[in-house]
Amino acid sequence: GLAAGQSQSQRRKARRDRGSAGRREADRRWTRQLSRAKLQKAHSCAHAMATDDLYRVSKAGATVREGVELSSPKLGRVVGRSVVGVVQTKTTADGVCRARLDDRCGRLAGGWVSRWVLKRVGGDDVDETAPPPPAPVVAAAPAEPWTLAKDGKCEAGGLRFSGDFCSGNLAGARVGADGVVEVAARRDNQGAAWESRHSAWLYFRVEDARPPGSGPVVLRVRSAARQGALYRHGYRPVERDGARRRADHGDWAALSGDAGWRRVDAARFRYVEIPDAPSDDDDDPTTVHCVVEGDDDAAGAAWVAKQKEKKKTKKKRDPDAPRSLLEWDAVFPASRALEFAFCYPYGVAEITATLDALENAYADDDEILFRRERLTTSLEHRPVDLITITARQGSNDSKERPLEWAAPAKSGEMARAGGSAWVVDAVPGDSSDGSGGSDDEAPEAKKPSLAAAPALTPARTSSEGGELAPGRREVVVSARVHPGETPAQFVVDGLLAALLQRGPVGAALREAYVWRVVPCLNPDGVARGHYRKDARGDDQNRCYWPPPATQHLSHPAQAALLALGRAAGDRLRACVDVHAHANTRGCFVFGNHAPLGGDDAPELLACRLAAHSRHVEYGACDFSRRKMANSGAARVAMHHLGVADGRPRGAEPPAHAYTLECNYNSGTKPGKDASLEPPGAVRAAWAACSYLAPLLSAPYDPDAWRDVGRALAMALLDLAADDAARGLSVPTRGASALDEARAWLETRRSTELEKRKQRRPKKGLRKKKPAALREGN
Repeated sequence: GLAAGQSQSQRRKARRDRGSAGRREADRRWTRQLSRAKLQKAHSCAHAMATDDLYRVSKAGATVREGVELSSPKLGRVVGRSVVGVVQTKTTADGVCRARLDDRCGRLAGGWVSRWVLKRVGGDDVDETAPPPPAPVVAAAPAEPWTLAKDGKCEAGGLRFSGDFCSGNLAGARVGADGVVEVAARRDNQGAAWESRHSAWLYFRVEDARPPGSGPVVLRVRSAARQGALYRHGYRPVERDGARRRADHGDWAALSGDAGWRRVDAARFRYVEIPDAPSDDDDDPTTVHCVVEGDDDAAGAAWVAKQKEKKKTKKKRDPDAPRSLLEWDAVFPASRALEFAFCYPYGVAEITATLDALENAYADDDEILFRRERLTTSLEHRPVDLITITARQGSNDSKERPLEWAAPAKSGEMARAGGSAWVVDAVPGDSSDGSGGSDDEAPEAKKPSLAAAPALTPARTSSEGGELAPGRREVVVSARVHPGETPAQFVVDGLLAALLQRGPVGAALREAYVWRVVPCLNPDGVARGHYRKDARGDDQNRCYWPPPATQHLSHPAQAALLALGRAAGDRLRACVDVHAHANTRGCFVFGNHAPLGGDDAPELLACRLAAHSRHVEYGACDFSRRKMANSGAARVAMHHLGVADGRPRGAEPPAHAYTLECNYNSGTKPGKDASLEPPGAVRAAWAACSYLAPLLSAPYDPDAWRDVGRALAMALLDLAADDAARGLSVPTRGASALDEARAWLETRRSTELEKRKQRRPKKGLRKKKPAALREGN
């Protein structure tokens, strides 16, 4: 029955109301329980988060970008050894894990840094985004003592090792307690007072002297250099059958092929990093010390000073203690001999054989003027060759004037570029291999030097010679200032192949310029098997400026290169120094800062390089003022001397100096935003194709680096055509590829300026400089 006074519909409504109220009460109870669980979980994690989300930046510092992609605008740089908080990690399209800084990092909060430059504070630094590599078993004590190499040869475990050839690097071998044959590489100038810590380069031969049918053997290289930026992304050493070695050293004389070298199979290779021992005087792991370069903060400046003082008193790490282990299974071919190297080797003997073959083929050519001469002599009396290539038609065969050593310049000299003054100093900047500076060097007086100045272009004996090709501008290209950077040699090979080709393109290249090529600036380091230094323990790419009075006695190749650029005078169009890079992936260009841009902006060459090679990535190019901090580099020294870039504003004709970098390993995965690439970029076109996009991040080989050299020739040819077009006396001309690049660069520059203004605080909100810093200034 129904309740008195209630209809059936009213009763149903009352039941629904009671059900809804019950459900609401159940929801409230569940919400309260869930909130209590979350609160308990947050309390339990609060102490762990005090240290688990804190990371210490590597000693070289880190660049902070606005977005997660490499092409995002830069917010600034964090000083090395800073402690930062991380709120998020993300793996981008290019396969690199990056971390986002939290609110405790001041004005850099929300910025992104590469995850690999951060090391977790107070715990093991494990990258959760990548599977852990199979770690080789490291024995606590070796089963056998080291067998040091005598005359470049030694034996261990039934294997004969040798490194007694050009560019060979072998210190010794032994058998570990676990039965693995361990190999040690020499450091640059090992045993000398100016010994270096660099030992990334390795190059040795192994012969199997065991009984037939012994099977594969495991080799382990104990290296003092990590090179984690390479090996974490799949880099592996190269190997080849020992029977492929040529007695005439003509492996690369054809400017093509791979000479039988190939990367060690990924399935047979293992890499593990050995963490550094924790320091006793580390800072409080629960405190964030995010110090930004350029900030006027007294507390931050004091903290940086404290870090520098600790660095001075810190006990030096044992140079023999390995920081990484490379291990792979060596499968011997029928010849029972194998050769292994850090990268595709290209020694002085191979360079000489290549130049001999080219000289024999083109010395008497009717179309091509090919001239090989000695530019100068190295510290150990090895020749530094200079190759000159241009069109024979329109050139005179008379000898040119000999080059002259320059008068010494003063360290405090001022140079003007683009209307702004630059103070010249010798403070080393960041290095291409991420080392972050130079080693503690021996006193200058103890290092070897030449007793007398070497001859400069000794083949030129007549002082009455004239220009080789009147009316043609000159391009100077150099390579191998760092001995281990063999990709630079293949870039030069690609350039030479483009200049010497038959047909209209090759003829146009030779008619456009007089090409001056210095294939190897550091023949002593290359012959010794060094990775970065020369015979006197110096990084030659830190010795261009300031040029001391004895420059030609200690670093003759550097003084000769500056003399070569200075002799070109107004005819110089570009000076390109080719290197290899271990940290940043891809191929890219560094140029001197030109804040005003204009029709002759140095970025134009990078735009045209990207239009001619899929391996060139404009997003990694850098033309900032920060990149000019290293005054000792060739590119910056050319600016300070006023040879290139440092000319007065509006001076004609323009001349620019560049550093062309090629990664040892591979490029990055293509991004989704095509607007970040310049007009006509091959990379942007390939990224839109499903079957071509994977090739953009494929491992590099000699053909890839040669392609960059060919692209360099074509990009400079574009600049020559544009120079000629701008010199025509016509009122208008059609839009060219360089006009599109200029418009794109101007739009990009305006966008960056607008973003910089948005990040800049208003006048009333700007902090005053601390009194301590004002008094210090």
